[in-house]
Amino acid sequence: MALRASNFTAISTQKQWLKFFLDELSLSPEIAQGYAEELTSQNITGSNIIVGLTEPGFLSQFNISIGHQLELKTRFRNIESTPATHRPPNNKVPTPVVRMDISQVEFDQFRFEWDRYKEHYNITANAATSLFFCCSEEVRTHIRIVQCPENSSWTEEIMMDAIKQTVLSKVSSIVHRKQFMELKQESNESVQKFLQKLQAKASCCKFSCRMYNNSSSEERVREKFILGLKDNIIQRSALKTESITPDTPLSKLLAEALTLEQTTKDQQSISTTSAIENGVFEASLNDDDEVNAVKMRKYTRTGCTHCGKNDHSSQDRQEKCPAWGKKCNNCGIPNHFQSACLKPNRKTRPGNTKFVQFAEILFIILVDFINPIASEGRTFGIWISSNN
Repeated sequence: MALRASNFTAISTQKQWLKFFLDELSLSPEIAQGYAEELTSQNITGSNIIVGLTEPGFLSQFNISIGHQLELKTRFRNIESTPATHRPPNNKVPTPVVRMDISQVEFDQFRFEWDRYKEHYNITANAATSLFFCCSEEVRTHIRIVQCPENSSWTEEIMMDAIKQTVLSKVSSIVHRKQFMELKQESNESVQKFLQKLQAKASCCKFSCRMYNNSSSEERVREKFILGLKDNIIQRSALKTESITPDTPLSKLLAEALTLEQTTKDQQSISTTSAIENGVFEASLNDDDEVNAVKMRKYTRTGCTHCGKNDHSSQDRQEKCPAWGKKCNNCGIPNHFQSACLKPNRKTRPGNTKFVQFAEILFIILVDFINPIASEGRTFGIWISSNN
């Protein structure tokens, strides 16, 4: 039997939807309750259903099975369409989800996403119920048992407070403070991510100033942000800014750090690209394969140019570079390893022995010729290697 349009378009509440699915479609109470809650949470009325039936997949977004969709379409075939007062937007917004043991920052993020979700779907009626089903199963169970929300008059604000009391982490603030003090910027972590990590952890620490009876969280985060930076140049710049302007806002410190971080990346990219091009050009002018290979190593290396490692810069070589104070086994010059030496390896070039020794002897002869005083009493002989 076909339904009358005037009766069906008036459906708007969860109770009316439940009665419809039970009486008209003879669905089980569990399925009828699920459909009623889904439609009500998105503020769908009978008018919306009538108009939406003309669009493929309209009913699927409400988790209605294919069989029930066909039954609805059959029953509504003779109902004339009426203008809809509300239809959900085509661009579907994901439902925000809140879970147990989260920080204050994470809860604030959930609350922000819920407000956007509610605004997007124009949720006004039964907002508390929609909010309840944004919780994970563990949170819903805890609220049902501990908070006892059997009172149907629960508002959105009361439900949000119950969720907050349930999901916020119960770990001692002392433990959070210890973890906060141990935080530092990781090798592949940007300054933006590092600051967000600090702020999330600080929200659980309950930092406060007894003298002024206010929170000192931002001050602690600012100090830890500067001390935990892994890049010496960025850290030096932040310390300079803080010394010139004490209590510099975190937003300004972050902006400067982001600028320096990006500038360093751009500089490395430009230097590597131009150096490789110059290195290839220079190598093309020399027919010696080993010399060309040395030049290419010089222009394409990315770590320390004296030891090859990437954990320090040229500014702090004396403290961190393992090659500092060591003598190169290839050229004899201190403060770099043989593997990083830019001079051709003499041990692997026996054919050059005669030339090198001849050049050394020639240099001595020229010095003696130019400076007769230095040559007085000096004796030297000529020795040619038997190699080759």
